[in-house]
Amino acid sequence: MPKPQEICEVTAFGEKYSNWKTVEVTRSIADDVVIHVMLTVAEISSNAKSLSDLKLKPGDPVTVKLAGREALDGWVYLRQAAADGYQHAVQIGIASRSQHVIASTVDCKPGQYKNQTLQQIVSSCFAKVGVNFTIIGNPPGANLPFKRVSEHMGERRFDFAARLCAMRNIHMVDSASGVIGFRGPAATSGLEITEGRNMLRGRVLLQTWDQVDPIVINGQDHSNESGDDNRATKGVASIPGFRRPARFAAEETGNNAEMQMRAAHEKDFVLLKMVDGDVSVPGWLTRDGSLWMEHVREIITLNSPLLLPSNSMRFMIKGVVHRQSSEGGTTTDVLLCDTLGVGGGGQEPVHLDDQSGGAQAH
Repeated sequence: MPKPQEICEVTAFGEKYSNWKTVEVTRSIADDVVIHVMLTVAEISSNAKSLSDLKLKPGDPVTVKLAGREALDGWVYLRQAAADGYQHAVQIGIASRSQHVIASTVDCKPGQYKNQTLQQIVSSCFAKVGVNFTIIGNPPGANLPFKRVSEHMGERRFDFAARLCAMRNIHMVDSASGVIGFRGPAATSGLEITEGRNMLRGRVLLQTWDQVDPIVINGQDHSNESGDDNRATKGVASIPGFRRPARFAAEETGNNAEMQMRAAHEKDFVLLKMVDGDVSVPGWLTRDGSLWMEHVREIITLNSPLLLPSNSMRFMIKGVVHRQSSEGGTTTDVLLCDTLGVGGGGQEPVHLDDQSGGAQAH
């Protein structure tokens, strides 16, 4: 049985449901930006007398609390019931409101944005389905206006935003207040996971299979007086190691500063693949009483001679999965990545005064 302070409570239309057989709550920068909950029940809600009294259904607005702390404000998107002569169960899926930008496509009305920033464009696109978008931390270059951007018919709102975020080296993650755009990890959390103390199990992957160097982004610009300035722009990022050039075409037009941000974004995703891990800890709460999912993007120290080439390393928390079941108890999977994997010092300087094009082929 879970501890009283480790209960998952779902509230819909004033009715509270808390007798879940299994609980899984996920928040991650590595997936589509949706906080996601999957629950199964064989024993019914606190006020229900039979399985048929579990009235949650797709479309119901709900809030989810873990250990009394708000984890999600969203909607039921899935109800799946199964029964035979020996057993019965209901599975409930819940997603945050940000799921609207995953399911819906751009309106193409007006379909084109001129001289607007990433914040302005994505906020306008997401607001049409009731989702907020906020860039935090004032990343250099993030407020550089796009000269002209067009929506593509049939493109998901999330994919449209991701296309533009790549040009400003901005990553996205879901939150209680909507989608957050960011670059780099948050402050060091002070949290530690230590083998033999609070680590149940773990896995850490360090690899160079995906390492490339240099990363070159080629693009073009427009509206400059010089045709040479329009003809070719370029950004270059480096991941030291083997010389294995990787060249890409930019999704949008832009000057050298914009191409440099796009190259840094590509570098971030390579670094995310080069370092990957997941470590399980008991319970859902950290030592200060906050949920582990509240610490996504923060830096953590892992102390594990069994998993690491050195006794201790620092990682960024790229995601969290809170779990609960009668078999596995109440645990949290902390998903790890390189501290540079979202631009944490890994971006070459962005010179905003570099408005020129005319870069030669690398």
